Amino acid sequence: MHDRQYHQWEIVSWVDWLSIPWRDGKRENRALWCETRNLPPTTEPMLIRRIFRATANLNLRTQKPVYHIALTFAPTDTVEKPQAIRIIDAFLEKIGLGEHQALLVAHGDSKCLHTHIVVNRIHPITGMAWDKEHDRKRARDALNEIETEFALTKTPEAKARYWRYTPEEVIAHANF
Repeated sequence: MHDRQYHQWEIVSWVDWLSIPWRDGKRENRALWCETRNLPPTTEPMLIRRIFRATANLNLRTQKPVYHIALTFAPTDTVEKPQAIRIIDAFLEKIGLGEHQALLVAHGDSKCLHTHIVVNRIHPITGMAWDKEHDRKRARDALNEIETEFALTKTPEAKARYWRYTPEEVIAHANF
């Protein structure tokens, strides 16, 4: 299992990209499932965007409050939704984002399951920004623990790229 963060130019309308139909018409929707964490029970993109923005406004000093992580499972790992959710929850907890608002989307438009986690770095109650210092190391350490804990295929350490977004960048690229 490895993680990856998308560059801004790669993320053009990431929510659309996660859910648009495949060009060959094999599926109506790429998203296999969608879940939220620390949000009202909804997968309505417009509402999620508004809540993310309101929470981000609790801390105006943080210029890039949105954090996007892609977790990809090894092709040899057969992971069903309940286990994938437990793994994502464990990952978020281990890197210190367990109490933050998050949108989880899984899609299987390749030979292995991969999930996208869009997290609000601003804590919804305290208004404090998640400390991104050493985020790559925390992510790698968390994934190493999770691979052992969940008996997943050990993967070579991938070079992770992490980027943060301003609310305006998210809105510009996420056609909610």
